[in-house]
Amino acid sequence: MKKNRLLVVLIMTMPFVVAAQDGLGDLFNGSVADAKYLTEGYASPLMKSVGYGLNQGWVNTAKTHKIAGFDLTVSVNPVFTPSSDQVFTVDNSKLSSVYLYKDMNGNSGLNPSTGKGNIPTILGADDKETEFREKGLGTGSFNGPNGIGYNFLPVPTANLGFGLPKGFDIKIRFVPTIKLGGGEDAGKLNLWGIGVMHDFKQWIPGIKALPFDLSVFAGYTKMTLDVDIAEGGPDGKGSFSSAATTFQVIISKKISVLTPYASVGMNLATTKLDVKGNYDFNGTQVKDPFSLSVASNGPRATAGIRLKFGPIAFHGDYTLAKYKSASVGLGIAVR
Repeated sequence: MKKNRLLVVLIMTMPFVVAAQDGLGDLFNGSVADAKYLTEGYASPLMKSVGYGLNQGWVNTAKTHKIAGFDLTVSVNPVFTPSSDQVFTVDNSKLSSVYLYKDMNGNSGLNPSTGKGNIPTILGADDKETEFREKGLGTGSFNGPNGIGYNFLPVPTANLGFGLPKGFDIKIRFVPTIKLGGGEDAGKLNLWGIGVMHDFKQWIPGIKALPFDLSVFAGYTKMTLDVDIAEGGPDGKGSFSSAATTFQVIISKKISVLTPYASVGMNLATTKLDVKGNYDFNGTQVKDPFSLSVASNGPRATAGIRLKFGPIAFHGDYTLAKYKSASVGLGIAVR
């Protein structure tokens, strides 16, 4: 069980750790406003991906359990970053103390006041050279960050579903607080969620006897994650938190061992980053310099299939949204 928990931590936290240690710290130069502007552009695709990913993996059939029936389902939900969000266009006119001198396309000597150029985001390329320089009389320079080299974020989920009277299912997901290292300052991960599905076809005259299942679902997931930011010294932390809600209408039809299913609905998610600790900006020590908030909202449509052999079920689906995503998993389902 401990090894499984460590695998979940590795899959979920690796991009955050890379962003904090090898990306965010590279941008903490110049003023606080400069660091906030650059960090938001660099990290926001990752934050959006988390919001979309936490709304995945909840359902793979519209059929609710009988009373006391249950299922345990484990899924991996890759969220794919659009090409437009794999790069961030830096506008030097929005920077006060530093400027982008050389962008990822090899353009150098960009105007400190009006120049614009692209750098990779955290979910962008990992082999690009970029350079920032100080404005004014300063001669200092620093390299811009690279991405992690792939354009998707795999978000793992595990759900326990339980059948209640009147066609209701309750679903729970939970990862206890796990430290990401040793010592008092170790990072930590926590995740929990709750969902409710209801067979509302039974209440509609004229269609309740038709041979398909139709349900509504609402789910909420909360994740928090702390990681170290080396530039902040021993107390430098990036505190991520994401609250994700989804509402869906699901339809499915069981044909022997095969169950095609589809859903339409909405994603509503907000992911925040609080930069905590003491940091040096232009020789001035600043405590807890800034916070960011990114939304992952909009309509969604999903189509997939489920294969069930006795109590063992496999599923795979694909979701259309602003950030497209997939879900693959297996589970045990009884009644």
